[in-house]
Amino acid sequence: MSDIKETVVFDASALLALLNNESGAKQAKKYFPRVMMSTVNLSEVASCLQRKGIPEEKIKRTLDDLPCFPVPFEEDQIYLSAFLKQSTKEFGLSLGDRACIALGMATQKRVITADHAWKKLKLPISIELIR
Repeated sequence: MSDIKETVVFDASALLALLNNESGAKQAKKYFPRVMMSTVNLSEVASCLQRKGIPEEKIKRTLDDLPCFPVPFEEDQIYLSAFLKQSTKEFGLSLGDRACIALGMATQKRVITADHAWKKLKLPISIELIR
């Protein structure tokens, strides 16, 4: 059982660290079941798993069985992520990265990632690294 009381937003990198048992997996696991993710980031995770050769049905089962709340990529996040592009360009953030940050901004939740570049960003939300 998790000792974390608040709901957090997961980046694809945090979930992939957990699923692939990479560095930071133990840190990432402690947030479940209080995890929400943008559907954009869940799609990113599915793509990464498919690139590793994992069959589609297993990917769907794995992601469906996760104790996390998928959040549809809707209007507020669409514009937030679009408007982040200019201020994050020098750090090379992808649409998936910006979608995750936009969800954190829209919900005012802490964002969990494995991407160290995010700590350099000046954002109105808290970013926590898992490794």
